[in-house]
Amino acid sequence: MKRHPLVLPTVALLLILFISSAAMATQIPLQGDTMVLISYNSIDNAGVMTFNVSPEKGDPFTFDTFCIQDNVYITPGATNYVAQISNSVGLLNTSIAGATTLDYRVDYLFSKYSSGAYDNYFYSSNGQSNQADFQNLLWNLQGTGGSSYTTTGLPWDADLAFVEANHITGQTYGTHVINLTSGENGTGIDVQNMLEDPPIPSPEPSSLLLLGSGLTGMGWVIRRRK
Repeated sequence: MKRHPLVLPTVALLLILFISSAAMATQIPLQGDTMVLISYNSIDNAGVMTFNVSPEKGDPFTFDTFCIQDNVYITPGATNYVAQISNSVGLLNTSIAGATTLDYRVDYLFSKYSSGAYDNYFYSSNGQSNQADFQNLLWNLQGTGGSSYTTTGLPWDADLAFVEANHITGQTYGTHVINLTSGENGTGIDVQNMLEDPPIPSPEPSSLLLLGSGLTGMGWVIRRRK
């Protein structure tokens, strides 16, 4: 019995989409969620910060990120609220003096981090030191504090040079700012600004099933007509 030529491509497509969907399943905080800092890099308090996130809907999850305000401290174990997701660093309203737009270089470098490009450097024997190096670079670029940075020859230095040479005015790279406050609905004091890079949307399992069923059905119809 011969197999229709569409059957194997259909199976292969479903496997690819399923794997892609699993890979892009990383959750990110949204407006209204709560975030509690549970661990951070002990070297100069600079590096990857891990939060427990409790969404308004769904199950809690952990989220790794970097902050973008130097000399602004967040208390481990305290509950903070995502007042909004924006491109503004500092205050919650860009019309208020003191708020600044996310620097395009920070936008680019954090998107590289989110893609996993620096994992080998952040989770190795020298990982904490490398995390602190990267964090200080972000602070320096954003100009949110007194951080200074000296080129170290690590991968983000080359990426910084690349984006500075090739950036087009107005171009963005996907990074958003998580504006945290101490009270719900933007009340209380401004706590800190974190970074997030939303994953590329991927089909839900039900959509994948419908797609697979449709392609398989189409192959069956073609086969019956021959």
